[in-house]
Amino acid sequence: PHAEAAPQRCPPTRKPYHVVMTAATGIYQEWQSRIAYYHYLKQKKAGGPCSDIGGFTRLFNSPSAAPDKLMDEIPTLVVKQLGHGSCDECDHGFIVM
Repeated sequence: PHAEAAPQRCPPTRKPYHVVMTAATGIYQEWQSRIAYYHYLKQKKAGGPCSDIGGFTRLFNSPSAAPDKLMDEIPTLVVKQLGHGSCDECDHGFIVM
């Protein structure tokens, strides 16, 4: 049997961050999400186990909070899209909310 390598100790100054990407429905948003996640994975791998790059979450909003086909590819949290306008539950002009 092969011996497992001891886990590498990361420096105490390490401060990993979590990447959050907002996304909405549509072909362009899907393409953008895939490209962003691809480059995140590439940089995380290049940085090694003690990289400051932490996790990745795609914050996906859709009118009915319905999942999409990227859920199996990219770590995703699905939320219901806010209404348009300036009410308490509206987007205030930020369409990706």
